Amino acid sequence: MRCEKCLRKIGRNEIVQGIRFGTVDDRTGYFLPSRESAYTVICQNCGEQLLREIYNRLNKSNFAASF
Repeated sequence: MRCEKCLRKIGRNEIVQGIRFGTVDDRTGYFLPSRESAYTVICQNCGEQLLREIYNRLNKSNFAASF
């Protein structure tokens, strides 16, 4: 299996991450993945990089106030 972001071959015992699209349930606030959404498989390094990018782009004052 290869990482779909960096195309590096992922070894058997390595951690992988899967990304799916979906919606947030208005009643519960839980993420509901779409049934038509296949996983995008990425390696641990790419997953950590993407999470850093996402959290760095959040407006931290609005994010903190929403809880």
